[in-house]
Amino acid sequence: LVTKVNTDQQVISLTISDITNQSNLTAILNNLATFGIKATFFVDSTVNTDFIEQIFAAGHEIGNQSYQHVDTTQLSATQLAAEITQMDNIIVNATGESSKPFFRAPYGITNDSVLTTAGSLDYNYTIGWTTDSKDWTGTLTADQLSTNIINSLAPGSIYLFHANSLANNTPDALLNIISSAKSIGYDFVTISDLLVVGGIIPERF
Repeated sequence: LVTKVNTDQQVISLTISDITNQSNLTAILNNLATFGIKATFFVDSTVNTDFIEQIFAAGHEIGNQSYQHVDTTQLSATQLAAEITQMDNIIVNATGESSKPFFRAPYGITNDSVLTTAGSLDYNYTIGWTTDSKDWTGTLTADQLSTNIINSLAPGSIYLFHANSLANNTPDALLNIISSAKSIGYDFVTISDLLVVGGIIPERF
């Protein structure tokens, strides 16, 4: 389970989950492209396959969040394995590439069984987050979201955002966050590259 990596380098990762709103996804992709930044998107069956194709075509990393967006600790190992495999098949069909080795448990809820089951399928890294932007509440302005993240900036951190219908302020918040963080020397990298920096994996997948 990875929620942060140990490093002195000013590198951080943006991760996007719950990708169900076309308008917000498009705006997020456009804003990331403006700064030449790659993020890691975790998808489940609620995401339209066209969205997966858009994310992949833009050069972003895609991880597996299981087929159904449910508490995976309530599933048997067999059920969870089927969920992860079913979602990976969708990702492979859309992109031609597997989502291995990155898994994210819905709601960030894990236990030893979830980690072991994911690992048995070659999802060796279950990715959590250091800071939840709370954009999913739909109650925070872009300025509030930006301030919360900027105040929590720290090397090796992983930040959680969403692209659902409640995250309407996320695109603008990301513009503010990226601009502010880069102005004080931070670089944004994918989860793959963050794990390389942290010495967790030897080279980028």
